[in-house]
Amino acid sequence: MQLAVKIAGLMLAASVLGGCAARGPMTDSEFLGFCHSADKRRAGCDSVAMCDTYLQVVGKPQAGLKPCLDGCAQVRAQLGAAHTLGGCAGAAAAGNDWCQRYCRTLYPE
Repeated sequence: MQLAVKIAGLMLAASVLGGCAARGPMTDSEFLGFCHSADKRRAGCDSVAMCDTYLQVVGKPQAGLKPCLDGCAQVRAQLGAAHTLGGCAGAAAAGNDWCQRYCRTLYPE
């Protein structure tokens, strides 16, 4: 009986510690999925096209974290200017947030 309890305890500890394991970089599909479903979008905003624009810039190899983040900022400025009047600036900002997260998983400091 004590052996079974010890084994169960070890299995529980292993499963808890396994959840803390380092995760790999965000994939392009994960980025698009998170970006498309971001909170700050409105029904009339084309978040798919916005997210695709971000990925076109940062989805190719970068020299490091700063150039990747700079790419996010450039797209945000471009999209923000184009979508401010249509009420879609929130979707562009949410895309920028996910773009930065994407960069940080690809190029951790």
